[in-house]
Amino acid sequence: MAELTMKTKGRRGINWHVAREVEVQAELATQTTSGAGRATRILGAHTAEGHSYIDTDRGNVDHYVILNDERGQSAAMSIEYGREPDAEGKGGMEGVAPLRKAFGIDT
Repeated sequence: MAELTMKTKGRRGINWHVAREVEVQAELATQTTSGAGRATRILGAHTAEGHSYIDTDRGNVDHYVILNDERGQSAAMSIEYGREPDAEGKGGMEGVAPLRKAFGIDT
């Protein structure tokens, strides 16, 4: 098996340098946009009230696809993973999992 090593200046490793390459950032942007589109379609097929939505953000290096729930009622968590019914057997639901499904993560 071949081994690749690269000397870098300072304390930063190869991952730090590779992550900042223009081509890598372009691919991350492409994957973020297409994943957000898939998640939006998945969420849209199951939206009851339409308060939650898919959003994207970008940090210095990382790109994010977000299931946004600005109401703060943990709806995003319930949409992604579902919830158990209450003591009376009401209010339970299966998770829609728009983020996991959009990126092919087993649910």
